[in-house]
Amino acid sequence: AREALGAARLGLAAALRPVGALSSGEQARAQVARLLAGAAVQVSNNDPAAASIASAAVQRARGNQDGGRVLVLEEFTSLVDRATARGMAQGVQAMARKYGLSVVVVSCHSDFVSSSGLEPDWLFECDTG
Repeated sequence: AREALGAARLGLAAALRPVGALSSGEQARAQVARLLAGAAVQVSNNDPAAASIASAAVQRARGNQDGGRVLVLEEFTSLVDRATARGMAQGVQAMARKYGLSVVVVSCHSDFVSSSGLEPDWLFECDTG
C-alpha cells in the first residue's frame, strides 16, 4: 500500500485521514493509489461513451496480456497541479512496469500524458468542446 501511495504522490498522513476530510486532489490521488494497490480495472460510468471505449480497450488489452491486469485511468490528473500530475504519471508507469499492468488512459490532455513519462498501452483523447 505504501508503494501505491508513493506512486500516487499521497503522503501517509493524508492517507490516514477519512476520505471526506481530504481535498478533491487528495481524494483523486487516493483513488489512484487504491487502484494501483489492487491492480484493479476501473471504468467510470459517468460517461457512457468513455466507458464503452475503455471497456473495448480493456478487452483488447486482456487478449494481449498474460493475466490481463488492466488499469483504466479516466482524467486522473484533472484535480491536481501539473507537477503532482507528472509525478503521479511517473509513479503509475513505474508500478505498471513492475507488476505487468496494461494501462488505459482516457484524457482530454493527451499532450500532457505524452510528455509526462506515462506510456499507456491505450490513450483515448476526449473532446473538450
